[in-house]
Amino acid sequence: VVSTQSTGSSGINAEYGGEQHVAEYESILNLTQSPDPIRSDLLIPEPGTLNLQNREMTVIPEDVYKLNDPELLKRVVGESGDLKWWETEPIAKLYLCSNKISTITVAIAGLSSLTLLDLRDNSIESLPDEMCKLEVLLRLELSHNKLKTLPGVMPPALQHLSLNNN
Repeated sequence: VVSTQSTGSSGINAEYGGEQHVAEYESILNLTQSPDPIRSDLLIPEPGTLNLQNREMTVIPEDVYKLNDPELLKRVVGESGDLKWWETEPIAKLYLCSNKISTITVAIAGLSSLTLLDLRDNSIESLPDEMCKLEVLLRLELSHNKLKTLPGVMPPALQHLSLNNN
């Protein structure tokens, strides 16, 4: 039995049996201790959500752009035996806030199922024109960056764009 107690203000005490639950607990702990007000109320990550906030990343890892690739899902998830690749959900919500990211590459267009992209509190100066290919993106959080320009065409379904403190 793995017993872990958080050191954050959330006061979570959790006990899990077996190693397979350690990673789940770490994900839950990262979410509940988050200073990000959008995510702090979640106790369990929702399917289709990837939380990479507060990781001091300077770039978005290339593998993130490949997460919706069905062939990759077959190889990675299918081998584990726990989840079937066809039971997984495409990434719809991507939280990359509070990092040190300065560049968003054209590969962002590969995450065509995104409905929320949170890039707050980074060092982003511009966005690629390929952002318009995120056809179902509803919410784009870009506050607290170093944006000087925006693409000429934004995603067609976009309903919320936050640009404060740029």
